[in-house]
Amino acid sequence: MAQTRRILYTTFCQMPLTHLRWVFRCRQFMTVLIVGNFVIVPLVIWALATLLLDDPNLQSGMFLVLLEPCADWLLIFGSPST
Repeated sequence: MAQTRRILYTTFCQMPLTHLRWVFRCRQFMTVLIVGNFVIVPLVIWALATLLLDDPNLQSGMFLVLLEPCADWLLIFGSPST
């Protein structure tokens, strides 16, 4: 399971596996990655949803589609192997 997480992490960050140690040691890269994913992107999505959509149901749908991780990735890589 840990190997799968490492492979997915490097895939989504578009970093070669040979640079994996550097990625975890580079605080600037990790800070930008975390702030971008957990602060900036949600704020932009919230601003777009509140400015463009008046219906709370549509806003909720937009939040779920744009902020929820892909269910297929979760089901495939998150389930324990039998």
